[in-house]
Amino acid sequence: MSVSNVDKKSAEGEVAVRLVNYTDVYYGDRLSPAMDLMEATATLGQVKAFRVRPGDVVITKDSETADDIGIPAFVESSSGDMVLGYHLALLRPRDGAITGRYLYWAMSSDDARGQLSTGATGVTRFGLRRDVITSTVLSVPSAREQCVIAEFLDTETARIDALITKKRRMIDLLRERFWTGVVSAIERAQAEIVPLRRALRYITDGPFGSSLTSSHYSTDGARVVRLGNIGFAEFKDDDRAFISLDHFNQLSRHRVLAGHLLIAGLGDANNHVGRACVAPDLGPALVKADCYCAEVEGARGDADFLALFLSSPAGATHVALAARGTTRSRINLDIAKAISVPLPAVAVQTRIVSEAKKLRATAAETMDKLSLQITLLQEHRQAMITAAVTGELAIPGVAA
Repeated sequence: MSVSNVDKKSAEGEVAVRLVNYTDVYYGDRLSPAMDLMEATATLGQVKAFRVRPGDVVITKDSETADDIGIPAFVESSSGDMVLGYHLALLRPRDGAITGRYLYWAMSSDDARGQLSTGATGVTRFGLRRDVITSTVLSVPSAREQCVIAEFLDTETARIDALITKKRRMIDLLRERFWTGVVSAIERAQAEIVPLRRALRYITDGPFGSSLTSSHYSTDGARVVRLGNIGFAEFKDDDRAFISLDHFNQLSRHRVLAGHLLIAGLGDANNHVGRACVAPDLGPALVKADCYCAEVEGARGDADFLALFLSSPAGATHVALAARGTTRSRINLDIAKAISVPLPAVAVQTRIVSEAKKLRATAAETMDKLSLQITLLQEHRQAMITAAVTGELAIPGVAA
């Protein structure tokens, strides 16, 4: 067992390598040369110590929480330039004692994960000491039985994973169908296309720089609306942050009121920039940097309608056009004002919103059922792994 000290930097005179990084292990259960690995350099000593081989098992040794540590991945195949990166530990099976594939499944079990979680140390970030990893106790049957168990788990988990993938795809299709319906309804209105600013009374952004930082956060007081709160035409209330009322009063021009249109000024691969939602009644509240707050002119627009459009695929396209020439993952206040939006009669906007809410409620009911099924399948998968490697599950060819 060895803990890698190879960082992501490149230095002259070192050997060119491809790094197996933390996310490669955390999000993938198998490692191979076909992966898109980061290019870096390492010393000859590091290459010798941390080059991965087929049959090795790699685990994450650091985490933000103790219960999310020791995630394993199996090295299915490798190349000479595949080297383990920082925050990871390399487990190499001893010949004749344990097979790599069985070791992977054993380290995936609740039994092993529980031992590592208990042994993790830290306060704001947790890590595994070498002795905690090496003292992990595993159930190790005969070599033949290890192969039988590993083959059984390979087959059964693949079947469950395929079923989970299908259910996730069904959720995606339901979501896509909802947004297709929204865009179609808006297109049928054949409305005039205008800059967003023409539908607004005013729009403001959040305070930048030292005016509002994480050091200002408190356990209660005025609510801070952050990017995590701005979903696709829905306000996400889970991500909560507060500042003192005294500090809030100094930043009153950034105030958020119920019914205001909230627009995300920053996006990523999963959440496009320009998505929007309508603020619920949050009490004293303000927007943070990269979030915009606008009051819609009631005679011209409906905040829920504008949030629907800006959150839709069509809205994402309009935002990208307005942001042309920039990074396209961030928009400033001027770009936000210039986003082209359709503006049918307010009565038509209200009708489209009403129809969309019904469609979303129907889709949400089915998606909730599918999400529950996925959760149950994941729990069954994990329980099966644990039972198989601890001998609690009867597997043909394995002694009870």
